[in-house]
Amino acid sequence: GAIGLVRLPDFLTRLHAPTKAATLGAGCLLLASLLHFSSRQTGLSLHEALITAFLFLTAPISAQLLAKTRLSKPIDDA
Repeated sequence: GAIGLVRLPDFLTRLHAPTKAATLGAGCLLLASLLHFSSRQTGLSLHEALITAFLFLTAPISAQLLAKTRLSKPIDDA
């Protein structure tokens, strides 16, 4: 995500790289936590599942709102 943030040419493509990397990284970490705590307990650990669902719903929406804001009020990329 950081490499994409530095190397990509404009705001909209730079926004895409860290959003995808952060969502995927946090999702994999939460999935590992879900599997770990579910194996130690008798039932499924729903806390991590709810956090993962919330993350996968809110991260793309916030990136889209940032992109819409950028498109409505253009600024200089320099």
